[in-house]
Amino acid sequence: NVISEYFHIDFSTVGSTDRNCGGVLGPNGLVYTCEEYQPNNNTELYRQGLGHRDTSDFGELKKWENIGYVVEVDPFGKKATQKMYQWGRYYHEDLEFMDDGKTIYLTDDNDPAVFFKFVAHQKGNYSEGQLYAFKEGINTKKGTWLTLPMDMQSLIKARDVAISMGATM
Repeated sequence: NVISEYFHIDFSTVGSTDRNCGGVLGPNGLVYTCEEYQPNNNTELYRQGLGHRDTSDFGELKKWENIGYVVEVDPFGKKATQKMYQWGRYYHEDLEFMDDGKTIYLTDDNDPAVFFKFVAHQKGNYSEGQLYAFKEGINTKKGTWLTLPMDMQSLIKARDVAISMGATM
């Protein structure tokens, strides 16, 4: 059911977006939409003219490195406000904000998949914090959260880094 007007969102402010999947309304009133695609290069992103026609770099990233994140959207301003680089780049399926105002669980839609969580340094400020990946315990009993490096080169390859550190699903 359509319950109100709908608007097109301007994603040019974050270098565009691709293949958005799940998403949620955050506790701050902003929408968080998941990019469920992680191209390996600009040629793959271009798709012989059927994909992104503009494959120029965005900021300090190659165009293909700028796809595969959660994107924060201001539905009233009708524009994307930021890509959540600190939550890692992978095939985002969906996410869930916890009531503590700091913890977010993030799911990966790939094989092998990794289960992530992000913990903000400050309540309600999801721009800074720490990303973790789950490592299953022996015989699936309990588990631990692996602290992932927060440098951009590691975040661009979040799943690979997590798996190399022992993350399991």
